[in-house]
Amino acid sequence: MASSWSSSSSMDPGGRRGEGSSAPIPYREGPLEYSPPTMCKCLKKAARWISWSNDNPGRCYFTCYHRREGGCNFWCWFDPRPSPFLRELLVDLRDTVWALKRQNKELMNQLADAAVTVEEHKGEVTVLRAEMEALAKEKEEGSDVLRIRLSRVEKELAVYKVMVKCCVVFVLGIVMNKWLLG
Repeated sequence: MASSWSSSSSMDPGGRRGEGSSAPIPYREGPLEYSPPTMCKCLKKAARWISWSNDNPGRCYFTCYHRREGGCNFWCWFDPRPSPFLRELLVDLRDTVWALKRQNKELMNQLADAAVTVEEHKGEVTVLRAEMEALAKEKEEGSDVLRIRLSRVEKELAVYKVMVKCCVVFVLGIVMNKWLLG
């Protein structure tokens, strides 16, 4: 099975230029992979292509394989002309395939753009995470300083309480001494 072959002519025999001159579906076999052979005026095997024009959709024809590079002007239809119903159906199917290919290409482009955006945001997230970790570390260091200051203040408060108690005992001792001696 051959992959996607395109017609050797830029204009289909029906006179309609195709969507990028490409077949809407891949050829099932290459242009020379048929038998019995049909010979062109150059006495070489003619290429068998498929027309995708509005007038002759899906209709096979023969032409000189080297027509564009100095070959002969041999050209003839292989398949009979499709009925009006089949012609309209094939044109609609061809147009649907081309529209779906266009849509798929657009979606793939959007997906690629989204992937780039995701990568950009990953970088931003990395930067923001580093900033957040730095701020958390700063906050932790700041809270360590506050804990140390709180501990120092609590120790000072304990010393002041002891001093106040000593002063109260001293004053009580003086008052009792004066009262007893007095």
